[in-house]
Amino acid sequence: MSNDKRVSLWTVIVGVAVLLLSIGLVQYNDSGTGAYSVGLVVALIGIPIWISGCVRYARAKGRSSALGFLLSLFWVLGLVVLLLLKDLKQPEGQGAPAS
Repeated sequence: MSNDKRVSLWTVIVGVAVLLLSIGLVQYNDSGTGAYSVGLVVALIGIPIWISGCVRYARAKGRSSALGFLLSLFWVLGLVVLLLLKDLKQPEGQGAPAS
């Protein structure tokens, strides 16, 4: 799989995690519905997907897993930083430059 496709895949996975977390938190905080447990379960499903997505997205960009994990803890701000980081992986088929 090319690096562009890999990065795109993890972007979608991180997006799904954001959606799950958002739905879960809205349900959890909506006092009128009594759906606290449903919201909590959905949010708890979204958290590991979010962390895994950020870690794998960082690795797809040639960064360390630890950086992806640390940035996932900063929620949207961490994602923005991760999106703005330069891609360190070389496209497939290109070797190191001749010296």
